[in-house]
Formats: sequence, C-alpha cells, structure tokens
Amino acid sequence: MRQLMNELARLRAARATPIDSRLSTHLDPDTELEGFERRMEVIRQRPSSSDFEKPPTIDLQELVARWHIGRGDITQFTRREIRAVCWDPTMAGDKNFVAAIASNPAFATNARFLRGLWFAHERRWRLSTANEIENLINSYKLLNGSPPRWIRKVWETSGVLSKDAPAALASAAKADWRAARSRLELMAITADGMLGTRAVEAMIAQWTEALARTRVAEEGVELFDAGHEGLLSDRKLPTALFMECVEQFVGAVSRIGEPYRQRIADWIVSDERLGHPARRRTRGNWAGISEKTRQLAVQLFAARDLGAFFQVLIGTRDDPQSRRRFWERYVDSPQLINFAIASDDNDRRKLLASLGKDRADVARLRDAPTDHSAFLMQFRTREYDIVIAEMSKENNSMFIYNTAAFEEHVGELQDFQFTFRELKSKSVSFDQKRHVGEWHGRFAVFLAYYGIYPGKSW
Repeated sequence: MRQLMNELARLRAARATPIDSRLSTHLDPDTELEGFERRMEVIRQRPSSSDFEKPPTIDLQELVARWHIGRGDITQFTRREIRAVCWDPTMAGDKNFVAAIASNPAFATNARFLRGLWFAHERRWRLSTANEIENLINSYKLLNGSPPRWIRKVWETSGVLSKDAPAALASAAKADWRAARSRLELMAITADGMLGTRAVEAMIAQWTEALARTRVAEEGVELFDAGHEGLLSDRKLPTALFMECVEQFVGAVSRIGEPYRQRIADWIVSDERLGHPARRRTRGNWAGISEKTRQLAVQLFAARDLGAFFQVLIGTRDDPQSRRRFWERYVDSPQLINFAIASDDNDRRKLLASLGKDRADVARLRDAPTDHSAFLMQFRTREYDIVIAEMSKENNSMFIYNTAAFEEHVGELQDFQFTFRELKSKSVSFDQKRHVGEWHGRFAVFLAYYGIYPGKSW
C-alpha cells in the first residue's frame, strides 16, 4: 500500500512539473506499476488464515440452546460465540440466524464468520439456508486487502454457489483430473462432506465416461494415471465408488491395447484394496465385484504371465510346437478361472526379474530337472473343472486333471510349491496329450468337448 501511494504521488508530481524540468518525462502507469501488480498477485495467491480456519473450542450445544431461549436475539452473543455457532449446521440452517449475520456488516464482511457458514453448508449440502449463505459469499467484499483463497477459488469456478455445484465441480475437474481432489481442498470443500461426496461421484462418472470413449492404449494410460492421482488413490474413497472404478477400468482391458492392460495389472497388484483376484491372500478383496470383471482380471494376469512364461523361459526359437500361439487363444477364454506358474530356482529367478518381485506369483517346482517350469490352467467345464499342466520344455506331454483330484493329490493353484513328479502323474491325471502332428486341432476338439473355447484375441 505504501508503494502504491508513493507511485501515485510520483505521477501527480510529474503532472505538476514544468515542461522543461527533468521530471517532465511522460510516465505510463501500466509500465510503472507492473512490478507492483506482480507482487500483489503473489500476495493474493498466498493462503490466508481464513483458509485454515477451525471452529473455536466452545460449547456449541449451550450456545444453540441460548439462541432458542433468547428467541433469536444475536446481541446476547459475543463475537467469538457468534463465530463459533456459524460452524454449527443447526444454526447455519436457521434462517433467522443467517439473516442476522447478513444484516450486520461487521459479520457479513468478515471472512472468518463466512468460513464457518461455508463449512456447515458444504458438509450438510444443501441446508435450508443454502441460497442465503451462497449469496453472502457471492457478494462478499473484503474492505482491506484481498479475499481469502478459498473464497477466490469458489468465485473462479462457475456454478459452485448453486444447486448445480457437484456438476460444476466435476466439469471443472475435467481440465486436470490430477488436481480434482486438491481443487476441492482449495475451496475448503471436505471430500467426505455431502457436497464433496456428490462432487466426487460426479467426477468419477465423468472420468469413467471419458474412458468409455477411449480406444487408444496410450490415451487410456494417461487418463487412468491422471484420475488415479486425483481421485482413485484416496484411501477414503467410498467403497461403492471404488468398486465402480474397478468395474469400469478393469472392464476396459478387453478393448484397449497392451500398455493399458499392463498399467491396470500394475495397479491391481500394487493397490492394497485389490491384489491378485485368484490368490488366497487377496481374493477376498474382490467380494462385491462382478464375476465378469473378476474373470477379466484373472485373464489379464494369465495373458501377462503366459507371455512371460514363453518369452523368458522358452523363447521364440525354442517353441517349434507352436504352443504359445495355441494357448494365447485360450488364456482369455470365458472358461478360464485360475492359473499358476511353478518353476525351479533358475527359471524362477528369470521370471521374477522379468515380471518384478512385487508383481509376480511364481510357485517353486520341487525335484524338477534344471530350467523346468509348468504353466497350470484351470477351466470351468459343463461337467466339472479341469486343470491342464503345460511344461516349459518340449517333448513333455500335457497332463489333464479333474480339479478335485488335482487339489487332493497335487495341490491348489494358490499353493507356494508343487512337485514335478506329481504334475506329471499318470495315476492322478485322467488324460495326457502329446504335442505331435496336428495336435492343435485335435486338442481344440478335446477342449470343445468340455465346453472350453478360445476367447477373442486381445
């Protein structure tokens, strides 16, 4: 302010100076005040004490009772008491109380009083006094200095001071999903209050709608990452909203390309609210999520791990029987319900290095020859579930088990170890198939007999 006065005095002096004076140089106010305006903008953006305002520690119940006993006489309260009851939803929803605040300029133009009314308003959105509170904030002018940041941010987003606030906040969030939650904080809107909750619901609806229109993998990854940072990573997100996100973003793996599928797989195993959908320690996290979506997640990991199984352990040159090409058609079969990889120590190290220790479940394969692994797939058939054991090295038959017999004599797919001899047990398995001749067609017919068909290729 002092600098502003000095600049104005300088301009007046220049105007009064004789034309032949050294001070007669023409002064451009915009140029002269440019630096001052920059400094003022920095000051305006700084948080004010009102941004972090909390209700005074005082007995609100006693004050509310006194208000009703006194029949709405605001003069019976001190300023501190009035500021305290502004935070109470009962008082903030009392038309007489809000009218008393609005009629007194000392209160109506004080951001600390409005901060309490705004808190009660956004927490219980919408109070019966919503219009009156919104009008107070909309018409608020601070007599000295700049408005507090939360008021400025509310003003900057059209529609927040109206019944359409959730939609307005969601529309504003589309510009930068990463800032969705922080945008609410800047407006002093609590994410778990009624306005914040409805705003987040509207944001997630628009975020998932944007995903539904996405077909390019890179765009899908960017959209997911932005919304994950701004919305989904919040551990306080209501369970119903989180599950809706799981349904939408896992459901999209069937139509969006490989980078997106890899990103979703990484998210599933890294988010403590999810984890692998078919593993014993985390499958309970998927309760409440549709079987279709859970199945897509299983297929997602099966495709990823089958790819690593053949790429890392077999390689393109060591697959003369074209087993990879065959099984890639079946890992996204609607009948695939579980899978597992079991490896000896050498292969296990290679797989963990490729997939990452925090993203892979590789059981140990005991008593196996060096560099041997098995890819186990469980399919649901019309009669009973079956397990197929495919070995990494060629010239090993596929062994087909009834799942009940497999779990009794060999183990469950969630187990941490298997025995090579038991995976090749002719006494427990009910059939074995060799990779000779036109085995692809013969085995496809065998699977079709049990109602197992390849899914559509990703």
